[in-house]
This record gives sequence, structure tokens and C-alpha cells, in this order.
Amino acid sequence: MAQANEGKKDKPVRRVLLYAQTAEDISILRDILAGIGAEGVVCTDLGDLRRRTAQDADAVLLTEQSIMDGALPVLAEALQGQPQWSDLPVLFVAAGGAESPLAVQAMQELRNVVVLDRPVRIATLASILRMAARVRDKQRQVRDLLQERDRQEQRLRQLTELLKEDVKVKTETLTDTIGRLDGEMAGRALAEGELQKSSQMFEAFFAHTISPLVFMDRNFNFLRVNEAYARADGKSPEYFVGKNYFALYPSREDQAIFAQVVRTRQPYRAYAKPFAFPETPQPGITYWNWWLTPLRNDLGEVQLLVLNLENVTERQKAFFELQERARQLQQLTLELSQTEDRERQRLAGILHDDLQQLLAAAKFHLGLLNSRITQDAPSQEIAALVKDLLKQAIDQSRSLSHELSPPALSQGDLRETFQWLAHQVQAKHGLTVHLDVGGGIELPSMLKSLLYKAAQELLFNVVKHAGVREARLRLRRRHGYVCLSVSDKGRGFDTQEFDQPGGLGLLRVREQIKFLGGRLKVRSTNGGGSLFIIAVPDGQKPLDRRQTTEDGRQKTVGVGPRAYPTSATPGNHGVGCPNAEESRLGSRLPLRVLLADDHKIVREGIQCMLVGEPDIEIVGQAGNGREAVDLAYELEPDVVVMDVSMPVMSGDEATRQIKLHLPQTRVIALSMHDEAQVTDRMRSAGATAYLLKTVPSEELLAAIRGSKADGGQ
Repeated sequence: MAQANEGKKDKPVRRVLLYAQTAEDISILRDILAGIGAEGVVCTDLGDLRRRTAQDADAVLLTEQSIMDGALPVLAEALQGQPQWSDLPVLFVAAGGAESPLAVQAMQELRNVVVLDRPVRIATLASILRMAARVRDKQRQVRDLLQERDRQEQRLRQLTELLKEDVKVKTETLTDTIGRLDGEMAGRALAEGELQKSSQMFEAFFAHTISPLVFMDRNFNFLRVNEAYARADGKSPEYFVGKNYFALYPSREDQAIFAQVVRTRQPYRAYAKPFAFPETPQPGITYWNWWLTPLRNDLGEVQLLVLNLENVTERQKAFFELQERARQLQQLTLELSQTEDRERQRLAGILHDDLQQLLAAAKFHLGLLNSRITQDAPSQEIAALVKDLLKQAIDQSRSLSHELSPPALSQGDLRETFQWLAHQVQAKHGLTVHLDVGGGIELPSMLKSLLYKAAQELLFNVVKHAGVREARLRLRRRHGYVCLSVSDKGRGFDTQEFDQPGGLGLLRVREQIKFLGGRLKVRSTNGGGSLFIIAVPDGQKPLDRRQTTEDGRQKTVGVGPRAYPTSATPGNHGVGCPNAEESRLGSRLPLRVLLADDHKIVREGIQCMLVGEPDIEIVGQAGNGREAVDLAYELEPDVVVMDVSMPVMSGDEATRQIKLHLPQTRVIALSMHDEAQVTDRMRSAGATAYLLKTVPSEELLAAIRGSKADGGQ
């Protein structure tokens, strides 16, 4: 409350443009602004934001959701049209602060950006707004001086004209000119005083900031360091002046990075980078986030470098400790699961080897007794009743024994195990399970048991919630992973219920899968059915980067920076299950394909179609044209399957940029449009084929393999 009152007293900001995606964010931010004495002007849409930005506002306050709505390009365009004296501050609220990808994008595309971490602290916001108000006031002072200068220049022109017309007023004109010059000199003196104050503020910040800060020339020689930087190495700031950075801290990798910043004139950021002080070994390995920013002169050449550092050693040590704890927890989970399986087997053995044998013996002796009381009708009726009860007890104990530890788990492979499970589900619940299980999949007993329990629970969820009589179970082993999926065409559900205690089950199984290094993915919509996908490591150790196929043969997968262990490459947010098999072409590498479509269900459909093709490997997925271009530059795929209608950047423009930098990459256009002009536009951009999304899968496969030029018409 005191902070809010302080903001009201200083009144640093008169008008703050507010653009947020949700009514809740708007309400909260307006209340915060009102609490610090600022007026939050809500922009109703992007057009309103552009119009109000052109007006005299003190700051713009955005949230990360508003950037997703396309506000960033609009705001960037509006800010580029500001007068020379204006540099409107932009405050950006993002979860994760400056490390948020959206925050990084905002700082790259806008000039004057301050990133605030959610939740927003009132004191921090008030301080930043006060600083923005002071900067804005100085800009307005510059504007007033410029306007005054323009007025004086106009007056001078008028006096010059009067001088030509009337010589008599020459003395008066000269006097006015001298007065004007005196005023300009006074204004210049005032501006120099303000500049001196700003310089003093910078010197105070540089000297007292707790973040290590360094200024270097373009040859990496120290010009200035602050106390925090010198203290980190146990030296004085004067010690570094004139010395070369890499003479003190030799590192070929860092020197190459620094040279890259000078060459490209682009900043560089490093996160949790290990470092050891050469002359101060006591701290050992430390970890730093650091930012290297080039400062350019009027010609655009790099003149100075600013190095800003943050010590994250404790944070990194905590992360390493967390990783170790996670490993220990994973091991404990495995041991617990194995103990549970052993206990189930023990109980099943007791039921089968002891109880069932006793019941059978009792039934046998009952038969002997019944043969001796043939003349006693009442006793025979009682004996028949007891016989029936024994039969029920034997059946129940057998069923319970099978549920605790099905014989198929220990006596057959996974195909036989799931066939037995499907039979049990059909007999007990009336659910027909269509199986698609690859043969010859041998797994450790613990993993085999986990997949069985997961499938059992998933099928029970179908029985309980889907309201259908059929389901499909699919199991495959690919690239060191076992992938299990269960799908139905039932009523579906809200996937958020899956994470709630009272919602759908599998919480325990999901945790076991997570600790085993796998993932569980759920896709469902109300009325649209459900799909559960589980992917877990198969427990085999890789040998010379080789893996085992479903039939037991060895196959070699790619190595190097582009050899992804799963399909979770950049832009792909699916389950981490590999999606390329050994090429049938011997030593020939599979075609590396990038999928670009703004509809996730289309990408997933294409992925499901291609996942079984041994000569095709999906290396990434993009949801818009800009992302497709970036991933193409990064991954250098052989083929890009490109949707024509894409957000952010159209499919033809993305194709044009990809072909410009990667002429060897083939682009397959994929669209619902069959108009000739659309086809011509994509082909002129460089697409080698144009296909409709309704074509048979064989035609798309042929186009990807390059054996067919066009299947769209």
C-alpha cells in the first residue's frame, strides 16, 4: 500500500497504453496502474493500439498473450513511425521474465523494452514507470526545444524577408537575432547540464550495480570494469584496464564467439556456462549467464563491446542435485515396481499352488463322500451345493490369480500377452479390442509388466468412460523406444480432467512412465474420441549407435548434431517416440522431412502415415511459415512438406526463402486449394510439386521420394 501511495505522490506517468489478451489481465493491470497513480488506457484491438501509440502516451504495457494475437508487428510498425525525439517505452509482462522466448522476441524487434516477470511486483512496476516517465519527460523537453527552434527559424526567415524590403528595420532585426542566439545558447547550456546529470547517473549505476559489467574495444581489450566484476576475480578495477580479455582468460570457444559478435554485429547470450578462474582456483567450477552486446558507431561498425554477467553457480548446483534426486527417485520407482510385481507373483503362486490345490482336493473328497451317501437324498443335495460352491471358489481364485499375475506375462511375448488381455476384456466387459502388435518384441519383465498394467488401465477407462464397444491397441518398437497406443471413437473428455485427482486414472502408471524416461500423451475432444500414447525406453543399451528392429536385426541411426533420439525435434511437441526405421536402401540415408502446417492434426496425420516408411525420417514440425523457414535453416532437410495457407508467413513466401538459402531442398506444396493461380504461385516460389490434401497417401509418398512431380491436379 505504501508503494502504491508513493506512486500516486510522484505521479510519474500520466497515460499508459494497456493491451492484454484476457479481461483478467486487463483488470489486474489497471488496478495495479491505478494503485501507483497511473492511468491505464485500454486498447480494445490492434487498430486501437496503433492509433493510440501515435498519440502522446507515456508507456505501453503488453502481456505475452497479446504478442500471440499479432500485437508485436503492429506495435513495431507504429513505433517506427515515431518522431525523431520520441522513443516510447514498452513494458512487457511475461512468465519467465527475460528468459521467456516471447520476451526475447519482443526485445529483438522493439527498441525500448523492459521485461517484467509474472507475477508483477507493484514496487518494481512503480519504479520502472517512474523511470519511464522521467525519460518521456526528457523526450518532451527535446520536442519542445525542437519546436522552439523551428519557430525561431521561421521568425528568422521572416526577419530576412523584412530586411530585404525595409532597410530601416535592419537594426531591430539584428537585435532580435542576437536575442534569439542568446536563447539558443541558454538552451544548449541547459541541455549540456541535463547530459551531465545523465552521465552522472550512468557512472553511479556502473559503479554500484551488483551485476558484473565490462566495457571492451572491438579487439577485446578491457576499457572499464565495475567493482562487481573485479571483486569476482579478487582484483581491483584498475588491474584490468588495457589488458586483453583472452590473455587473462584463454578460451578458443569464447574467443570464437566474441569474434562472431564483432563480425555479425549481433548480440550473443550464454546460459549456465562453466568457468574456472585461472589464478583463483578456490571456488572451483562456477557457472555464469552472460550477455555480449556490440555497440556500433554511426557507420554501423562495432566500436565497443559490453559484457554483462550473472553468477548462477548455486542455481546450477541445485539443478545438478535435483537431477541426482530424480535419478534416485527413478531407481526407487523401478525397485518399487519390481517389488510389487514380485509380490503379485507370490500371491498368484499362493492362490495357484496352495489354495486352488486345496479346493481341488476338497472337491475330490466331496465326490468320494457323495458316492457313499447314494441313499441319502438330503445329504446328496447338500453335497451338490457344496460342490457348486467349490467350483465357484476355484474359478474366482483362478481369475484373481490371473489378474494378479497373468500367465502370459511370464510365458509369452508381448503379442500373446495383449491377446490374452484382449480376450479377458472381451469376456469381462464386452469390449472388443483390435490388436496391432509387432512380433518378436522382447522386453525386461518389469517393463513388460508396466506396459501390461498401463494397457489394462487404459482399456478399463474406455469401458468406463468412452461408451463404445470397440477400441484399438497398437504396439511398436522403434529406435530404442516401445510405443503403446490405445484409441477409441467414444464420447471423449476434457484432457484437463486427466490431471485432477477426481478425473481419469493412470496417475500412478504415468509417474512410473515418467521416471523410466518415457512420456504419456493424451489427445481427446468431447464427442471426438480419445487417444493415449505411451513411449518408454526399451531398456537396451546402444552399441556403436546401433539399435534393434522389431525382428531382432541391427540398424544404424544417424550421428552428429542432427541425429535426434526421438521425434521431439524443434517445433515438434508430440510424444517422444522415434518415427523412422532402417532404410531399405542399405547404406543410403533416409530422406529427412520437415512438416509445415498450421493444423496440428494434419501434421500428426502425415506423421502417422510416414512413421512406418523406412526410407523417410521426420526431423521437425512447424506451425507457421516463419517457424518453417527457421527450422529449415537449422535442420537443412531434404524435403519440406509445406502448407499453402500459413500464419505469420505465407507458404509461398516461406518456400521462396527456403529455396533462396537451401536450393537443394525440395518443397512439396500441400493444400486444399485447386485453383490454378494458387498452384502457379507456389511453383513460381520454387515448389517442386503441388498436391491436394485429399490425394491418396501413395501420391504424397511418391512426391516426397521425388518419383512424381505433381499429384495435385
